[in-house]
Amino acid sequence: MRTTVAVQGARVHNLKNISVEIPRNSLTVVTGLPLKAHLDRLTGIREWVLRQLGGLTAADLGQTRAMASYDVSPVWAIHHVLQHEAEHRAHIAWIRDTKPD
Repeated sequence: MRTTVAVQGARVHNLKNISVEIPRNSLTVVTGLPLKAHLDRLTGIREWVLRQLGGLTAADLGQTRAMASYDVSPVWAIHHVLQHEAEHRAHIAWIRDTKPD
């Protein structure tokens, strides 16, 4: 039986070709961006979206736009950006609140 879990060339989310072996049957800490840096990044994304879409009228927001694979309206895009941000903030809050001192 293997004593480690191997991850080779992970490229999902913000990972860039990461390979790692994690020992089995032990607690392993994986660190990344500090919470403040992640929240600052989310704030920057929200501000960029608002700058890009802020000048659109209600009619513009409801108009479907053609994209490479499917058609969406800016309202749909805003909804999904906000949903994604809310999920990140919920995960960050859970990590913050359950992290041992």
